[in-house]
Amino acid sequence: TSAVVGFEALLRWQHEVHGAISPPEIVTAARETGLLSLLTETVFLNCCAMAAELVRQGRPDVRVAMNLSPRELEAGNVDDMILEGLKARNVPA
Repeated sequence: TSAVVGFEALLRWQHEVHGAISPPEIVTAARETGLLSLLTETVFLNCCAMAAELVRQGRPDVRVAMNLSPRELEAGNVDDMILEGLKARNVPA
């Protein structure tokens, strides 16, 4: 079938001067400037918003995938971010 069963969040940046900026470059720059947690949370909340829209459309079965760096996992607050993000957007866990 052509039914959507899931999606993965992919971070892309098309810079008007430098062209396509690769995900590793984006993550490195975010880490070096202290913005990695904010970037991760922003991407995750956007995923939650998309998932919430699918729930509203009667598709609660659609799965969402998002990669996290080992440093983000080691930070120890990822589980709180996930639970709070899902709750804020009314997305079932």
